[in-house]
Parts: sequence; C-alpha cells; structure tokens
Amino acid sequence: MKHSTPLNAVRAFADNALEKGRDRWSGQKTPLFADGIHVKSGKPAEWLHQGKKHVVSNLASQQNFLRTLTGLSRLTGDERYAQAAKDAVAYMFEHYRAPCGLLYWGGHTFIDLNTLDVVPIEVQSMIEPESGQHTRTHPYGGMEIKMHLPFYELMFEVDFEATRRFIRAYWNADLMDWRRLELNRHAPYNKPMGALWDSPWDDPEPFFDSTGHASTMPLTDLGWAAVMLHKATGGRENSLPWARRIASMLRKARHPETGLGAAKFTFLKKQEDIPEELKGTRQSTFSRYGDRMRNRFGAEFGSTAREAWALWSESTVRRIYCEYALGQMASFEQLDGAAPEFLDWTVEGLKAWARHAYVPEHNHFRALWSDGTDMTGYIDRGFYGYGARGEIKPIPADGTYLLPFARAWRLSGDEELWAVVQSMLRGNGLCCRNKAAKKAFESNGNTACDDPLALIALLEVHQGSGDDACLELADKIAENIVERHFINNLFPTSPAHGYARFDALEPLALLHLEEARRGRKGGVPEFIGGGKMMQNARENPQSPFPLVINPGQRAQIELDMAPPAGGWRQDGRCRIQSPAPLEGRQFSLTLNGEELTPCSDVSRPYDQPYPNPLEGRPEDYRAWKVSSKLLKDGENRFGITMTDGEPAQLFYMDVAMK
Repeated sequence: MKHSTPLNAVRAFADNALEKGRDRWSGQKTPLFADGIHVKSGKPAEWLHQGKKHVVSNLASQQNFLRTLTGLSRLTGDERYAQAAKDAVAYMFEHYRAPCGLLYWGGHTFIDLNTLDVVPIEVQSMIEPESGQHTRTHPYGGMEIKMHLPFYELMFEVDFEATRRFIRAYWNADLMDWRRLELNRHAPYNKPMGALWDSPWDDPEPFFDSTGHASTMPLTDLGWAAVMLHKATGGRENSLPWARRIASMLRKARHPETGLGAAKFTFLKKQEDIPEELKGTRQSTFSRYGDRMRNRFGAEFGSTAREAWALWSESTVRRIYCEYALGQMASFEQLDGAAPEFLDWTVEGLKAWARHAYVPEHNHFRALWSDGTDMTGYIDRGFYGYGARGEIKPIPADGTYLLPFARAWRLSGDEELWAVVQSMLRGNGLCCRNKAAKKAFESNGNTACDDPLALIALLEVHQGSGDDACLELADKIAENIVERHFINNLFPTSPAHGYARFDALEPLALLHLEEARRGRKGGVPEFIGGGKMMQNARENPQSPFPLVINPGQRAQIELDMAPPAGGWRQDGRCRIQSPAPLEGRQFSLTLNGEELTPCSDVSRPYDQPYPNPLEGRPEDYRAWKVSSKLLKDGENRFGITMTDGEPAQLFYMDVAMK
C-alpha cells in the first residue's frame, strides 16, 4: 500500500486519538474523548446549542471506537489503547452515573468537555401511559439508547456491578407496561425500581395502540442488553426471556402472507387530529397524531399502510434487515447457540425479503409495502416523516445489506442465502466466479470498492468458505480505504468532510482483516451494528442546528469550505430553512462581515434524482446571493440576524456554489 499498511494506519489513528482526542479543554485532563476533531487543525468538533459552544463527548456514540482500541491492543500487545478505553468507561461510571444506575449519555444527553457539565439536548422523560404526555421529571430528561449497542463486555470488565445495575435500571426505566412491552424510549433518571424480570407478561397480538415507541431501534438495544446481562451473570439475572419476547413480538408483526417486516409491533395512539394548517408539513408527523403512514396513505392503501410495513423507506429497511438483523445474530453468537430462534427468525426474515424484493440483475431491492405491493416509481408530494417527497427509488444492495446476508449465511449455511450473497458480490463488482460452489472466488484486483461493511462481509464469506481469494479481495478494499479515507491519521467520511469522528468503522474493519490474515478469530471485538451519533447532530456534530432565533438575536454559523480545482467560478446562493412557514419574519445575513443581498429564488440549488426527506415548501425558506469573492478556502463565518417578526426555529442551511 502506498501510504501505510492497515495495521499501521490503525495504530496511527489510535495514537492521534489519544493525543488530540482526549480531554485537553476542561483543564482536568479527564480520560473522556471528544466525539471528533477537525481533520486539518485537530480542533474538537463543537456544537452550538442555545447560544453556547460545547465540545461533545458522548461515550454512547463511541462504542465502535472502544472496540477498535481494545482490538488494537489484542493484536499488538500494546495495552495503552485498551487501557484508554477502560479509563473512559470507568470515568463515566464514577462521575456521570445517576443514583438509579443509568449513565448520562445517549440520544439526548452528552458531556461538554469545556466545562465537564452534563448537557441535555431535549428534555424528555417518562411518558404517562394514560395521557401519553411527556412529564418533566428530571433536569436531564431521559436516557435514550437506540442502535448504540454498547460494548458490554468491556463495561463488565471495568465494573461488573455498575454494569449490572445499569442494564437493570435501563430496562426498568424504558418499560412502561411489561405486559405488552410498551416502551418509553426516553428512560427517566428517577423512576423507582419495579419487579423487572418477574413482571407479568400477556404475550399480546401485535398492532395495539400505544403512546410508546416499540420500534426496532430501541428494541434492538434492549434485547442486546438483556442477552449480555444473562450471559455475564450466568443466568442469575432472568433477563433472557424478555429478549426472546422482543424478538417474538417483532416476528409476529411481520405480514402474515409474505413474512415481510416489521419495524415495530404497535400503532402510535392517535391523541388528536392533525390541524388543517399543518397537513403536509413536518409538524404533521408528530407522534400525537398517530401512525404516520396510516395518516398519509391509509385512504389509498388501506390497512397495509402502517409504519411497521413501509419497506420502501430506506431507513426502515436498514433498521430491520441490517441493524436489527446484526443485533439478533450477535445475540445468537454470544449465547453459543442457546437461543437458536435469534438466528432462525433472522434467516427467515432475510429470505422472505430477498424472495419478494431482491432483483439480481440490478442488484437492488424493490421498494415495497409488506404485503408485496410495489412502490417503486411511486411519486408523492406530501411529507410523512419516513422516506421523502418525490419518486420512490429501489434500494441498492450495497455493503450495508451484503454484510447481514453474508453473516447469516456463515452462521446458518443456508443455500438460499448463499445464492443471494453471490449475486450481491457480483453486483458490487467483487466478482464471484463460480455460482454453484462455496469456493473459487476470482478476486477483482481493480475493484474501486472502499466500503468497510463490504470488507467485513468478505471476511464473513472467507470464514464460511475458507477461500483465501476473499482475503486478496479484502486486501484491495483495505488499500482503497487507506488510500482514500486515511487523512492526517483520521478516517473522515470523505476528503470533503472537515471533521472526522473517532467512532469511524474503517479502523475496526481493518483490524478484522489483520486478524483474518493471522488466522485468528475472536480477539478483535465483532462489529454488530451501532455507531449511532448524537440526536440532532448525528452526521455533523459541529452543526449549530436546530436553533431558535428571536428578534434582534444573531446566530453565527462557521462553515469549513474548500473550492473546486480552479476556484469558485460563479456566484451562488445561501438558504436557511424552518420547519414552519416564515411569513412575517425578516432576516439579514452576513458572510465574513459583509452583508448579503436577499433573493427570491429558494428552489433546490442543484438538480438531482434523489428525494430529500427534509425538503420544505417555498414559504419555509429565505435566500441570499453569495459572491464567490467573499468566500475563503477554509473557515467562513455566516451571521444570521432576525430583524423582525415572531421567534422562529431554523434547522437547516445550505450554500451552493459552482
């Protein structure tokens, strides 16, 4: 490889994280890590919230990073990396644990490394089962874990009793009604301990009305926690039956004829009608109005229209057939086959989806309702929270889906899954030569693939087939990853991204390749999904949005921008967007101290075939002309001032230049 071997790249990444990512801002030199740093300057990713800048440290969003540090120590014998991971976990337990045992982390809470304060993003708490309303019961609201999949093996090693208490408190706080597995999702920090595993269970039929959030995102994490508690305590904690009940309820919620789905097993309880003025807007998707899909599509598609069965929404499909499937298979492996249904039901679901949706000649999945109705090409102009306005597209069968199919085949040996895996390998340019045999791969030495999920999937195929040609192909993908994504000892999403997060998947994938090359298995912690970023700052932790701006108030937004080759050749536009119409509100905008001229053109900055789920109506936007002469190669400062009108929420801004 031109720049570095995979192992050396991961070493350099980890050394960089230890040097520049650990707390150097509070004055206390705590062992906590920032979520990410700037690729060029090494400055931490800051998040502007309610007028304050925070250096975000959310250990829940660093679980794959902890797995990388642990795996690196196991491969190299250098304990500094694993010790850094242990120190961060121990510090969280000692300093950021509520009296009930929950941690201040997750989707709505983080630690500010400037002040070491706990910062709640949105005050959420226990949902009252009768009213369905949130009640503010704690200054930090509630702990939300969904698709984080904590590294419990490490947590138990660091502090067994604290981890046991955490999982017990997590289940106790998240469950509103144990009889029906009704979830709160925002686990309150001060809920009294209940009966836990001795709670009664009614085994209900799916699709009852609920004010909770029984979807695959929180359910995946709850099930994982129950499995790991059962394993760590040798069954003394009777949590495993409840993980089985989660899996059973989601299986029962699949379509009875096709076996497709399901993203959840409840309907959101409708508490009020959608006001006329909100129909077709983002606000119309709020939970109190009931099931979003039933509201939007019920008149046309009848009882099939429900959130649980919208397999034309890529996010829904990914949660069911990638994230939830990987979590179930991880649970199966952790229990050494003691719960075969976790694998059996996953294989059953993947096969049903492939039969009804996979198109081998195009290597994509058709966009379906769970009854098999094809939504591919359907055009809708409304806003329904899931998916997007515009034409519904098929879902590419890239590494995101190759991995769960490859792992399910490796664990089950199912020939039907193997046929799908082979087709996906060919469709992704990874080239499987022999359609019938489990061996004889022809390595595509010219593949452009740089997807770490595809790399891990190839290692699954190698483990299941024993064909070393898979390793040759994995080497090429690793070379592409290091060549294109290893920049200044970090792994940013792309060279255009100014910031890189430490929870990147690339270093963990490279460690798995190194382990496979050594003929070993089990030292590097397995990738089981997860990697969830902070709510409201998921892919852009330095973003100031969303923000509420008042008359006379000014908000500053800093954008790190890089010109194309030859520089910016034309003037462009900047847009701000609100989730609601901005009538009667006036704004001014400055760029690097210079006032910009408003313009009436609020249309899409670029024509593109892909729908935008956040696209609003013209009245939701304001726009200004941007002179290319004002822009800098590097940090550009935009100042938004509200000059007149009622307070407004802004949640998006874009700048389009050519």
